[in-house]
Amino acid sequence: MGSPYRRGRRQRPSTPVTPAHQRQRLTRSQLWATLGCMTEVSTRAVKMHLSRWLARVAAGEEVVISKGGKPVAKLVPYVEPVKKPVTKPVTKRIPGEYAGKIWIAPDFDDPLPDDMLAAFEDDVYPKDET
Repeated sequence: MGSPYRRGRRQRPSTPVTPAHQRQRLTRSQLWATLGCMTEVSTRAVKMHLSRWLARVAAGEEVVISKGGKPVAKLVPYVEPVKKPVTKPVTKRIPGEYAGKIWIAPDFDDPLPDDMLAAFEDDVYPKDET
């Protein structure tokens, strides 16, 4: 068309070139994530974009939350614990096995004496004097 040094509107090159100030640069945490390491993020970023960070953690990434540049907490993916079956020792009950080893008083189920019964009932249920 013409010389690129010509006055007027300059034509764009055939391949689009993104200006340097618009190019996306990798942050430190993104760089570490691409290398497969843990990502460190500030508490402010976690507050602002919690759902995004939780999605990344759910995908398998580990995230360290820092406050003032010092690590405070670590977000890791939740792993369902393996449930082990509870096994009880199999023993067959034998009738009369404890015969002679256990003794129950003959007055076990008799009513309590009046003074002891009053001590229980006065605190819980005061008597009506009507």
